[in-house]
Formats: sequence, structure tokens, C-alpha cells
Amino acid sequence: MRTSRTAAGLAAVVLTLAGVSGCGGDDPEGPGSAIAGKEPEEVLAASLEAMQALEDVTYRGTTTVTSQAGRLRGTGELVVTADGTCQSTFRSSRRGRLVTRTVGNTVYVFADAAMMRGPLQYDADKVRSLTGRWQAAPRPSSHQCDLAELLPEEDRFAGFEDAGTGEVDGAPVRTLTGKDDDGSPMTVSIAAEGAPLLLAVETRRGGRSSFTLAEHDSGVELVAPPDGKVVSTS
Repeated sequence: MRTSRTAAGLAAVVLTLAGVSGCGGDDPEGPGSAIAGKEPEEVLAASLEAMQALEDVTYRGTTTVTSQAGRLRGTGELVVTADGTCQSTFRSSRRGRLVTRTVGNTVYVFADAAMMRGPLQYDADKVRSLTGRWQAAPRPSSHQCDLAELLPEEDRFAGFEDAGTGEVDGAPVRTLTGKDDDGSPMTVSIAAEGAPLLLAVETRRGGRSSFTLAEHDSGVELVAPPDGKVVSTS
């Protein structure tokens, strides 16, 4: 079963995973539309199929997350590849950077010193020992790297409604509104020409979050960090 995380939950998952230690190519179908005249539920199903046919995706945007230190506003990036690897990055201008990378059966977490001292609330000794290092832990069975990660779960499709048309970075889109997996308001923008890719998503979970498809089928590769930079948490 697909385990989707919406845009608002993206960086929150990064923060959660950090606690394990303690805690573009052209549209592949060319001109035309695969969603013309379809109902919102059918549009989302078509988008799910199109997204899962890609080799990789990269989304970027802004998000609000909740940590031990309270709510944080920053930028986020999600990279997912068809070979089952993914990486989530959260950056706050004042509170630091946190990266979670999943490769094989391992989840690697990197936090800079500002993130460890602030939102993660690590003590001074732990900050010193982990500065410049990745923490590694077994990949949870529920943690998937899904190319359609930012779409709602399929059981939510029927609750979406048309909200008109528009453009995302100059590309025509069909906009749908509904509820995300947490029941929060969600807006998705699906490409109205070529493959029905998810071009943008916005949710209100924990504060407004907005992500846009930056590139796909770019050949990006995610590899495990060097052994000398990894600390096991098991």
C-alpha cells in the first residue's frame, strides 16, 4: 500500500526520523491531455499512474513544521527515484538544516550544528560528536520512497472537487481541492497538457506549505554517505 506524505508533512517526517538516534525532461506523452473531461477522482488516479512511471522527481517549496522547539518556517526539498531511494531536506534561515536520506535498508540523518542545538535540542557533547556526521538507523518497514509521495492517498480521491484551471510556471493545470491524509485542506495542480503530472501541491496542515515540481527524469542518484561519516544508532 502506498504511504503518502503531503507537503506539509514533508519536513515533519524529516524531523521525526532525526529522532531515531535519541532522538527535467519533456512531458513523456507530448501534446494533448490525458485528463480532459475526467472527474476529479479520475484525474488523481491518472496523475498517480503518470507519477509512478517516472524515473525520478524533485519538488521544492516552503513549509511549516513542528519540532521540540516549536513551529519552524523554512524551505523544503523532496527527491525520490524509481529505484527506491529518496531524500528530504529542510532548511531554516535561523534554525539550520536537516537532511534525511533513504538508501537500501538504511535511513541516514544529517543535522547541522544549529539544527542540533535548536530544534533537536541535543546537548553540547552530542552536538560535538555528531557535527559533520550522518546518523544511520534501519529503514522502518512503513517508510516508502514513492514517486507519487505528494498526492493524497487513494482513499481520499473521491473527496476532491474541481477548482478551476490555471498555470504553474507557465504550464496549464487543472486545480482540485480536497482533504489531505490528515484531513487538512489540500490543493493540487495537475498538468492539463501531456502527462498529468502533479505540478504543485499546497496544504494547511500545521501552517501553509507549498511545493512545486522542479524537475523529473533528471538522472539524479542518491547514494549512501561515506562510511567514515556515518554513526550507527542501532
